[in-house]
Amino acid sequence: MVINLCAVTICSANLETVVCHASKVSLLLEIAEQCKCLKKIVKIGAVVTDHETKCAEELGIEMRTFQELEVFLRISIFFRIHV
Repeated sequence: MVINLCAVTICSANLETVVCHASKVSLLLEIAEQCKCLKKIVKIGAVVTDHETKCAEELGIEMRTFQELEVFLRISIFFRIHV
């Protein structure tokens, strides 16, 4: 097995969520089996493809876009202020 520096970093820091550019998502999905702590990937710069969603689900990883998180945060803040 090839040891990947990204996998070592994720595992050493016990990261559950990784935010990355769209160009790095395939790498994260490839090394995910080495990173048992990884539960979520937030993709910056593009929509999550059906292929990425399928791969992530098979690995037990939740995929979101950064834009989805921004919308969720704005809605949460709005309801906290106005409720």
